[in-house]
Amino acid sequence: MSTATSIRTLEKLEKPLDYKVQISKFVQESPKSAFTNLGLNPNKFVLELRDRIEAPWKINQGAASLCGPNAFMTCVAARHPNAYASYLIQLWKHGEAYLGGLKVTPSAKCLSASVVSSSGGKGEAIRAIDWMALASLRDSSNKFFNYDHFSDQMGGITLPESLAGWFKSTLFGSAVNKTSISSPRSIENLQSAQREFTANKSVCLFISTKVTKGSFKIQATPNHWVVLSQPIKLDGKPLHSYTLSQLEENIDKPIEVYVMTWGYPNGRYPLHGRNSQKKLSLKDFLNFYYGFVAA
Repeated sequence: MSTATSIRTLEKLEKPLDYKVQISKFVQESPKSAFTNLGLNPNKFVLELRDRIEAPWKINQGAASLCGPNAFMTCVAARHPNAYASYLIQLWKHGEAYLGGLKVTPSAKCLSASVVSSSGGKGEAIRAIDWMALASLRDSSNKFFNYDHFSDQMGGITLPESLAGWFKSTLFGSAVNKTSISSPRSIENLQSAQREFTANKSVCLFISTKVTKGSFKIQATPNHWVVLSQPIKLDGKPLHSYTLSQLEENIDKPIEVYVMTWGYPNGRYPLHGRNSQKKLSLKDFLNFYYGFVAA
């Protein structure tokens, strides 16, 4: 069967097969990869695919500026493991794939890219399987330039409307976008993010990575997407249990924000505890918080 025929068939496939069945068929076929310089054999591909389905927090952008695709694919793998498996297997076999109604077609340069770190030529800047999933999505979505190297900062940027668009056009049906690219968001906005999370939505927070630094008076701009993994707590209690006036009264109390990012173990990266003081107040966190996308 030709690639074109395979992709047309895939386009009509509303519900992918169970990922275990897909993987079994893949192992039997042991097809050649469309990604020519990743150094990933079929057996290792299957192991890492299973690993990410069982623990989506292991999806890791590494040194690449792919936090938007990373956050999105983490949500896909967690909620739609069969579709995630189908997406990666089709990319491996055909160099293009459908994810829901979204067709992902990476460029020839993306397909031929290497992920070997340039520093000494040892190690991967990003795991090969994550390059396939994340870079393909980012590259296919870019209109004016390719994303074909892990060091490309400009080509990897994901704006809020792009992230919300991926959710809407794939498997989630709808998305809420309450972000700003110019000014931090309010207590009320953060509480809305919490409510979306407790309503069983996937919630991606838009933040500045300066939240992990020691000084909270530095000027910040949003530059990173993370996936909320636990209910946010203020002074040990869930954020949504407070009224808005109570939040304002307790704005100097410590906050706990656990997220999935950078493959951090168990998806519990503590945004509140990575600075030199090992704690963060609600007031300080809001200086680095630019809203959320939920789906």
